[in-house]
Amino acid sequence: HRDLHSFPTRRSSDLAAITSMLLIGMAVGSLGFLGYTWYQTESVLNYSGTETKKVAAFYYQWFGNTTNYTQTAPYNITDNPTWWHWDMPERSWYPPTNACSANTPTWGWYDSADPALIEKHLREAEWAGIDAFVSSYWGKNGLEFKHFKTMIEVARAINSNVSLSPYFEIFMGGMENLEAEEQIALLTDELGFLHDFMTNITYKHQLWFEKGKPVVWIYVVHIISTEVWGKVISNLAEKGQDLFIVADRPHQNHAHIAQFQALHQYDVYAPIRDNNYFETFWRFKQNCKEHNQIFVAGVAPGYDDTVVRDRKSTRLNSSHRIRS
Repeated sequence: HRDLHSFPTRRSSDLAAITSMLLIGMAVGSLGFLGYTWYQTESVLNYSGTETKKVAAFYYQWFGNTTNYTQTAPYNITDNPTWWHWDMPERSWYPPTNACSANTPTWGWYDSADPALIEKHLREAEWAGIDAFVSSYWGKNGLEFKHFKTMIEVARAINSNVSLSPYFEIFMGGMENLEAEEQIALLTDELGFLHDFMTNITYKHQLWFEKGKPVVWIYVVHIISTEVWGKVISNLAEKGQDLFIVADRPHQNHAHIAQFQALHQYDVYAPIRDNNYFETFWRFKQNCKEHNQIFVAGVAPGYDDTVVRDRKSTRLNSSHRIRS
């Protein structure tokens, strides 16, 4: 193996134009540019310039068109040949005439089940120096997971050096509306399934591991209480299903933050809008330092989704976007 939203709807377009993904600079230790450029607190960051750094990209494999890519060889693919995520009838987006995307992808309105398309995106990621894809996971029975397995097959076939990791969507199964015991049962089941899948010898060599554990990113963890997370993590540990969890936006208290191995903030737009971008990420950095966690800083280089959804933002052609 390789050691190497705002919520809940997110849409993207194309890797080639670097508009399909939110790039994440992953620093094992510290991010020196924050300390040097804006805070001048090298003594706090203790940045030596020698830490191993990685770049990951959120890559959403939830797009579909009317071509059916279902096959059993050379890849085992299950496809649903219908427009998926490119369409948005409530806002009159009807592909292929027009689609729900800020830009037209270089490869057209593609299908995430297309193995040739997956290979192109992996090749482009390698060229761009991206170490890993973090891909949406809506449960073991979701079409996203079927596409994730296809990504693994293609990556293995072309010997890609891009590692893969799931992004656990916290709103699956109406999670936020469940009672605590139901949340514990669902989270234990799904996260345990991911652990067993990712450590299976058939798949693990193409997946992302840190400190010997499979890396799972989890969206807006503050939706779940400290007590529920504690029970879930305890349940997993009892079964030997330890994960390396990269948590998005935990509660700002010690008990909640301390349960995870790394922190990130998926949504970089709200801090820009609210003019507290650097303060937000500085707080994350301080939390990580206190709890001996990995700090993941997010950037969105030039991406503009105001074309496809309403936002009140000052980031277009602004100093905010340039600084991001």
